[in-house]
Amino acid sequence: MKILIREANWLGDAVLTIPSLIALHEHYPEARMVLTAKETLLPLFKLLPWKVETMSLSGMRSWLNLRQEKFDLAIIFPNSFRSGLEVFLSGAKRKIGYSTCGRSLFLTERVPLNKGRLHMMNYYYNFLEPLGIKGNIPGPILDVKEKDKEEISLWLKEKGVNLQRPLIAISAGASFGEAKCWPGEKFAALTKRLSQQAEIVFIGTKKDAPTIEKIISFSGSSQALACVNLAGETSLSQLAALFFMSKLVISNDNGAMHLASVLGVPVIVLFGPTDPLRTGPLGEKTIVLRDKVNCSPCKKRTCRSKKCFDKITVDRVYEAVKKVL
Repeated sequence: MKILIREANWLGDAVLTIPSLIALHEHYPEARMVLTAKETLLPLFKLLPWKVETMSLSGMRSWLNLRQEKFDLAIIFPNSFRSGLEVFLSGAKRKIGYSTCGRSLFLTERVPLNKGRLHMMNYYYNFLEPLGIKGNIPGPILDVKEKDKEEISLWLKEKGVNLQRPLIAISAGASFGEAKCWPGEKFAALTKRLSQQAEIVFIGTKKDAPTIEKIISFSGSSQALACVNLAGETSLSQLAALFFMSKLVISNDNGAMHLASVLGVPVIVLFGPTDPLRTGPLGEKTIVLRDKVNCSPCKKRTCRSKKCFDKITVDRVYEAVKKVL
């Protein structure tokens, strides 16, 4: 049995497909599974507790080259027309995905699009119903490697982080758009308070780095070497190791939040224009801070007013932090 997985395009979505991957592996334990994804996402799937093959997404010719593999089954997690075409070109016998974006002709089994407020984990799990996989969803399991733990520990020590103190990781960005980000001045004020009792490590993508530098500068924490900016410097496997070592993660609604959550780390998530019923964290040790305002969830990428964050004050987040620390 050969299974081809066309993975989701974003970290948060990819993390939310993990229960589906585990269920698929349990259903076909001897199958050879090949996951295709963006290059930056591939380390995530190396953390699965069984061996999978990974392939970086590239041009259409690479999909045609997969025809020689003669896959028995393909699962297409993204909803795009392109992803449907890609898997169609692979020549897989069975091709399962949602019948949307004009790609029904590419599929052999079409999953009806559910218009309710399903959590995205359930949304992806529905792909497996044509295979007879349904019912209880298995919990996500990731295996953080000792090598990555050792590398991160050494790296943090070299940057002056005192690992004898509690470690708090903060993810202040969001790939979807600036509207999902708790205001920088609030992060700065919170960081100033937290740096008195913990080591603070900011994480994110390379494009988040300048914003984080401003937050650290405004907080004044850099003076005490209690605050480090690792945005754009870690692989996903190293990020998982960092979260594993952390006492707490504070995050906007983004992919990092989902990764920390499935690792069982306490997470405080600041929700604004998005809906936690759809994209909330999976872990049991999570605190979701959100205020219901008339305009939320708007799912906008940019917003001038950010009314949905008005009542998520520094004091309110700090009180939530104290419950964990």
